[in-house]
Amino acid sequence: MDAIETSLGQLIEAIRNDEAYIKYQKCRSRLAELPEAAAEVSAFRQDTIAYAAQPESTDLQAYAERFSERYERLLKNPEIAAFLEAEEALVRTVRAVENGLYDSLDLAIPGYPEKGY
Repeated sequence: MDAIETSLGQLIEAIRNDEAYIKYQKCRSRLAELPEAAAEVSAFRQDTIAYAAQPESTDLQAYAERFSERYERLLKNPEIAAFLEAEEALVRTVRAVENGLYDSLDLAIPGYPEKGY
């Protein structure tokens, strides 16, 4: 396990030194200086999670339209747009690491796909 912990530490350090992480932290700091904008982003994230959890019987089309309009409105604020872009780039990096692990390891865990997801 020591080798894994060492490698994990190196991976974390590499991510923290990556341009995507550095940009995310800068955008996050700038957004924190704008409490109203930060609150809007937080509420949007919570609604995103709620949207993903909607039962199939819900009118998802109407929900998605309202969601899309709200997202477009948020993007008109340059600080929010920069933050969301930086956040997405960092999430892609983390997902690539996660997918790389799943794709490279032969796991047989119920509920998890055999290769990536």
